[in-house]
Amino acid sequence: MIYSSKPSNEEILQCVQLVRAGDKCAFENLFKHFYAQLCEFAFQYVKNRQCAEDIVQLLFLHIYEKGEEWNPTGNIKSYLFTAVRNRSLNYLRSQSKTNDHQSLDNPSSDALKLSHTHVEEELYAQDLNRAIQSAFENMPDQRRRIFMLSRESNLTYREIAKVLGISIKTVETQMGRALKLLRKELNIFFTLIKN
Repeated sequence: MIYSSKPSNEEILQCVQLVRAGDKCAFENLFKHFYAQLCEFAFQYVKNRQCAEDIVQLLFLHIYEKGEEWNPTGNIKSYLFTAVRNRSLNYLRSQSKTNDHQSLDNPSSDALKLSHTHVEEELYAQDLNRAIQSAFENMPDQRRRIFMLSRESNLTYREIAKVLGISIKTVETQMGRALKLLRKELNIFFTLIKN
């Protein structure tokens, strides 16, 4: 069963076996552990929170209905992210080109909501938020996805490569470029902190 926030692969595999055996508690644990990460990942594709949640919920419904027949191979985390990616792409293909998609929310805004007591600090935080949002918007979609999978979902470069169907070298290159862009875009803020 998944009890810790960072369960080992062995714990996750044990949970999967219990899910396959029909253990509802194990299914709930698996769902709770991966749901938020998978929704955020789906959102990177569909740009709509409700659609992202629907995609992830339908995936878990499929897993639940399959029961013993559900037999993921390899790393379960990679399996789930790949399944969400494929379902997200299928959703996008099924939508007409005239659908308006919501813009990408700043994935780091929650981490930056600080309670400030001084107006200057509030303005500084707002400026920093805008700079981070701008940096994310300036990243190509694939680079942004790679960065989010690494930093928000804690996937390894190997897992990211498998989920996105790209080489590990591409993941390394894109992460390097993402970090370089963030350092460049946010350099002014770090200079202000030092002074």
